[in-house]
Amino acid sequence: MIKAYPDEKDTIQAARSLRERIYAAFASVDIPAIAQPPQSAGDLDPFVPCIASVCEAVWRDLTGHDPGFDMPGSISALLKGGDAGHVPEADRNRLEAVARQAVSRFLSLLRAKNPSVIPEAWNRGDCPFCGELARIGYDDESGRKLACLACGHTWRIPRLRCPSCGNADHTKLGYFEADGIEGVRVYFCRECARYLKVVDARVRVPSDAETDDSLTLELDRLAEKEGFS
Repeated sequence: MIKAYPDEKDTIQAARSLRERIYAAFASVDIPAIAQPPQSAGDLDPFVPCIASVCEAVWRDLTGHDPGFDMPGSISALLKGGDAGHVPEADRNRLEAVARQAVSRFLSLLRAKNPSVIPEAWNRGDCPFCGELARIGYDDESGRKLACLACGHTWRIPRLRCPSCGNADHTKLGYFEADGIEGVRVYFCRECARYLKVVDARVRVPSDAETDDSLTLELDRLAEKEGFS
């Protein structure tokens, strides 16, 4: 990652350090059993205290003091797409970074603890476990699979169909590539105006989904420039 973005070395190293702290804080957390997957932000409400306690521990580790705001309330607001307006402006970027990593790690651990609640047959682009819309996929000899950046789940989908809206009309589906990014294509749908980045594992050695997503941000810019989201 640092090789690809040398000017962002400090940011990348800080993100790595934060992730290590988050992982360490969750090592002592008892992950619960669940009866159904958390498909919406509301489904995560019962777990906000657990996530918030990890965020508070990491916050103290990073800053040397307790957060001066309501951490559970902030996490709940961020999960629902709101603005934690009561948080001092100087702390908001740190809060969002800590919360994002903590929620993702919790979802990953929750998924690993409860594999039986995940539907086996799933042909859509939203994650069958946490409901997050996939941003990146992988093609190999067996077909196409999508990877969830939120919880880490992967699942197979048909290649010749839009994972967002289900459109299978080939005249409304297409793809493009970019110079300098070998083995990755942007597949788009003119029906719903959404796109998906797909790594061809037969051409390019894949990394983890988060890294592959970060290494192909130029494709996101090109897709958005063409009107896809």
